[in-house]
Amino acid sequence: MPTEKLLKLARLNRLITQDEIAGVNFNGLTLPMATFQEVIFEDQVFNATQFEQCTFLNCQFINCTFEKARFTTCTWHASTLQQVEFKHCHLLESSWAACENRAIAFSECVVQRCAMTQGQLEECTFSHGQWLDSAFMQVDCTAVTFADSEMNNFVLNESNFDTIAIEQCQVQRGLFLKCQFNNKQWHKLVWQACSFNESVFNHCTITEAQWQTNNFIGCHFNHCQFSQCNLQQTLFIKAQFNQVHFGQCEISESNFSEVFAKHSQYSQCTADKSLWMASQWNSCEFIDLKLSMSDWSHANLVDSTVKNCDFTAANWHKLQEDNTLWKKNIKKMLRMTDKLQANSEAAA
Repeated sequence: MPTEKLLKLARLNRLITQDEIAGVNFNGLTLPMATFQEVIFEDQVFNATQFEQCTFLNCQFINCTFEKARFTTCTWHASTLQQVEFKHCHLLESSWAACENRAIAFSECVVQRCAMTQGQLEECTFSHGQWLDSAFMQVDCTAVTFADSEMNNFVLNESNFDTIAIEQCQVQRGLFLKCQFNNKQWHKLVWQACSFNESVFNHCTITEAQWQTNNFIGCHFNHCQFSQCNLQQTLFIKAQFNQVHFGQCEISESNFSEVFAKHSQYSQCTADKSLWMASQWNSCEFIDLKLSMSDWSHANLVDSTVKNCDFTAANWHKLQEDNTLWKKNIKKMLRMTDKLQANSEAAA
C-alpha cells in the first residue's frame, strides 16, 4: 500500500514528504513526475529505480545504495539553508540524463561506472569520495568543485573548466575530450596517465605538479607556465605552444614531436632521452637544459636561442636551423647523421 499511495501522489502532482515514503520499496520502481520536499532517504536501496521528470526540494540521501538507477530530466533544488546532499552513498552503474543539478553536495560517496549526460551542474561539490570509471558527457558545469577525492578512469567531454575547481585530488587515467581551461592556477596537483585530447589551455600556471605519463596530443597552450613540475614520459605530440614557459621541470623521456611553438622558453630543465622530432620552434629559447640522448631529427629551429645545453649523444639527424644563436653548448658524441634512419628514409 505505501508504494501505491506514493504513485498516486505523484500522479496528482502532490508534494511527497517524509511520512509518505515510510515502508516504500523503491527497488524496480518507476516513478514519474514526483515532487519530494524535505525528505531524508536513509539506508534506502534503489535497485533499477527510475525517476522520470522528478523534482527534489531540500532532500538528503544518507547511506543509500543506487544500482542501475536512472534519473531522467530531474530537477534538484536547494534552499540557502540546506543543500540536497548525498552522504556516504554508493552509486553503481547509475545515470543522470538531462538533469538540472543545483547546489548538490556529494560527500564521502563512491561513484562507480556512472554517467551524467547533457544536463547542468551548478554550485555542486564532490568531496572526500571516489569517482571510478564514470563520465560527464556534454554537461554544462558552473561553480563545481572536486576536493580531496580520488578520480580514476573517468571521462569529461566538451566541458568548460572556467568555474570548475579540482583541489587536492588524485587523478589517474582521466580522459578530457575537447575541454577548455582558462586562467587556472594549479599547485601540487597529482594527475597521472591522463589524456587531454584536443583541449585548450589559456593563461594557466602549473607549479610543482606531478603530471607524469600524461597525454596532451593536439592540445593548444597559450601564455602558460610550467614551474618545477614532473612531466616525465608525457606526450605533447602535435601540440601548439604560444608563449609557453617550462622552468625547472623534469621532462625526461617526454615527447615533443611535431610540436609547433613560437615565443616559448625552456630553462633549467632535465630532458634526457626526450623526443623533439619534426618539431618547429620559432623565436624560442632553450637555456641550461640537460638533453643527453635526446632526438632532434628533422626538427627546425628558426630565430631561436640555444645556450648552455648538454646535447651529449643527442641525435641531430637532418636538424635544420635558420638564424639561431648557439652558445656554450656541450656536443659530445653528437650524431649529425643517423645511418639507420638515413637508410630507412632512402628505402621508403
